[in-house]
Amino acid sequence: MNEGYLSCHDCCIDIGGTTRNALKRFEQTGVSYAGTDNPFESGNGGIMRLAPAIFASMDRAKALEHVIDSSRTTHASADCLDAAELLGAILWELREGKALKAVLEDLPDTFERGMKIGRIKRGFFRTLGREQVSSSGYVIDTLEAALWSCYHSEDFEAALITAVNLGDDADTVGAVTGQIAGAAWGKSGIPSRWLNSLVWRSQIEDMANGLGRLVSCISGEEHAV
Repeated sequence: MNEGYLSCHDCCIDIGGTTRNALKRFEQTGVSYAGTDNPFESGNGGIMRLAPAIFASMDRAKALEHVIDSSRTTHASADCLDAAELLGAILWELREGKALKAVLEDLPDTFERGMKIGRIKRGFFRTLGREQVSSSGYVIDTLEAALWSCYHSEDFEAALITAVNLGDDADTVGAVTGQIAGAAWGKSGIPSRWLNSLVWRSQIEDMANGLGRLVSCISGEEHAV
């Protein structure tokens, strides 16, 4: 935020209010889990960055603990934690090799802290029409839009194009969709023309492979990303 770390522009060009406030609280107090539990601050920042916590975990319980804690650093409302846990559980099943449609037609069981996640867990997203999908910055809307985009697509490219063409908070809806689609279809599913024009591709791949080496150290197995 202050120095532009990991920004290809060398400065912070945009940051959500909930994340900014959490970082300010962290600067002032040193409390790691500085996210607010205010239900009116249920933005999508906690789920847009979630996948690494899953792929750095060696069992489901620890993975879900990690994704919840990851969200709590900036977004700790009931809706934010519900969305983080459900997305984490979906990513875990995809990581374990389960087919995307099978996962989305029989969603994993997770804890419900608030009342809004139920509309996703009951599978309403599967039957929504395009005009019924909201791609707002509200965390439940974002997760629903990402799941809808993946459910109604047959490959990575179609899922991402569907997601970002919803408009509104397109970058974060795309980021969440990309996590699900990436876990489902893998790197080979990403169009080469997208990878070839990706800014900081080598740095991103280095970090991804570093995560793979971390998992290898924990498990004693080789995981190439």
